[in-house]
Amino acid sequence: RAALEMQPGSPTPPRAEPLMVAGSISGEAAAGASDAASSSLLGNLPEEAATAALQGDEAALLAWLDSGGRANATCVVGGVSGYTPLMLAANYGHKPANYGHERVVKLLLRHGAEINLQSNGGGTALMLATGWDHPAVVLRLLRAGADTQLRSVNGKSALQFAKERGHAACVDAYRQH
Repeated sequence: RAALEMQPGSPTPPRAEPLMVAGSISGEAAAGASDAASSSLLGNLPEEAATAALQGDEAALLAWLDSGGRANATCVVGGVSGYTPLMLAANYGHKPANYGHERVVKLLLRHGAEINLQSNGGGTALMLATGWDHPAVVLRLLRAGADTQLRSVNGKSALQFAKERGHAACVDAYRQH
C-alpha cells in the first residue's frame, strides 16, 4: 500500500523531484493524493482530514477539527512519518486554484497546530512551503513564529531550500518578515 506522495501544483499529478527532507522520499510517480490519502499508512490522521488539508478544503477540515480532530495528528508521506495537516497544507498552498491553502494554514494554526513540528525526516511546514515555492504560506508561517533555524536530516534550513531551488519570492518573504 502506498503512503501519501507529495506532488507539485495540484494534488493529482506526481512530482518529478520530491523535496528531500529525508533520504527515503522517492521520486516514483504515485496515484493522486486523494487515492493515496486512503492508504492504511496514515497513522492517526484520518484520510478525510489528510485529503482536506491536501486539497485546501477549509470547511471539511474545520468540521473535522470541531468534531474533536487533532491539529497535530500525523501521517506517512513517501515512507517518512510525522507529517501533519499543517505540513500537507503548506506543501500545496501555492496556487489560487488550490482552494486557498493559506487560509487552511491559518485555520490550523488557530486550532493549535504546532508550527515547528518536524517529520522524522526533519521537515517542517516552513521547509515544505519554501521548498515548493509557496511565498504566501511562507510569510504566514514566518509571521506566526516558525523557527527559521530548524534543519532537516540533511542539514538544510527552510531558507536554504528556497535559495537552492531559486524560489526568489520565498526568499523575499524572509526579508518582509
